[in-house]
Amino acid sequence: MMVYVGMLFLTAGLLLELLGIYLVYCGKSSSLAPIIAGLVCLLTGIIAR
Repeated sequence: MMVYVGMLFLTAGLLLELLGIYLVYCGKSSSLAPIIAGLVCLLTGIIAR
């Protein structure tokens, strides 16, 4: 069960990272919140795996 939760957090982290990088790169957002949230999800997913 914990592996599925870890994979869910890894997937969410990757999606948030890509979304945050895209938004910042295109100038649509100056906030780094999606990138930081993506890093937190990635780290949680790595630890949970």
